[in-house]
Amino acid sequence: MLRIALAIPGAIGYEVFLTYIGLGLPLDTPSLGNLINEGRLIMMSPSLRYQLIFPAIVLSMVTISFYILGNAFADAADPRNHV
Repeated sequence: MLRIALAIPGAIGYEVFLTYIGLGLPLDTPSLGNLINEGRLIMMSPSLRYQLIFPAIVLSMVTISFYILGNAFADAADPRNHV
């Protein structure tokens, strides 16, 4: 369970990166990488900058949440190694 919780942020990061550079999911599949890539393409218009900011915020929140969850599992599994 601990390894899965710590591996999820990495898997999300890989998916976003690969989709962002065009090697991941197809364009018609909703993903954070596709949303960030579309937001980057239309970011030149000041009125549409939110289309890049919101997916980036969601990506950050999801990654940090799973990292905190993984650390909580690690502390629960071995309380003697609490830092």
